[in-house]
Amino acid sequence: MTLFEHALAVTHRNYPAHMNLGCAFSDAGRHAEAEWHFREALKIDPTMPQLLHNMGNNCAKLGRLRQAAAFYRAALRRLPDDPPAHFNLAATLVGLGQPAAALTHYAAAVQLRPQDGDYQYNYSVRSAERAIRTRL
Repeated sequence: MTLFEHALAVTHRNYPAHMNLGCAFSDAGRHAEAEWHFREALKIDPTMPQLLHNMGNNCAKLGRLRQAAAFYRAALRRLPDDPPAHFNLAATLVGLGQPAAALTHYAAAVQLRPQDGDYQYNYSVRSAERAIRTRL
């Protein structure tokens, strides 16, 4: 973190430093500090899909699932073929009680990255759950 903190001390409006500090703080479980840096980066460039995705991840870790979903959707508007954004949005939608919408995004993640076992597993589980619900 020291390198990025130094970069912020000697530069103005340093988007990469804020984003990387946000990621480092989030990984360290310091989500409030992560959010501050992500928001500072968003002030500089609110269109970067990776930043929007990272902000979604941080919100999800804080249990703010509606906000997380909004950030994942914003990331997907800018980069619609991003498998991790589809996957994370799907997991968030499951948490919000929207399994049908989640299935669509799990399917997109699998289609975009068919070799990913986690994507295939989650898609299969959610598909099976949907099939069971429709039979009941």
